[in-house]
Amino acid sequence: ALALRRAWRTYLLAYAAAYRELKPRDQEALRLVEVEGLQYREVALRLGVGLSNMKMILFRARRRIWRRMGAWGGSEARAAG
Repeated sequence: ALALRRAWRTYLLAYAAAYRELKPRDQEALRLVEVEGLQYREVALRLGVGLSNMKMILFRARRRIWRRMGAWGGSEARAAG
C-alpha cells in the first residue's frame, strides 16, 4: 500500500508539473471539464470557441500532458484518442 501511495503521489506531481506548462486557456478548459464536470458545449460557450474547436483544445492539452509525463518518466506515453 505504501508503494502504491508513493507511485500515485509521483504521478500527481508529474501531472501537475505538465499541467502548469499548458497555456492558460488549455488549463481552464481542462479544469472546467475534468474538475468542474461541465459538458464540452458549456465550456466552449464560456471560452468563446466552437464545439469542435473545444474538443481539439482538450485533445491537444491532454496529449501535451501525457507526452510531458512520458518524457519526465523516461518512457513515451500516448494519449488515448
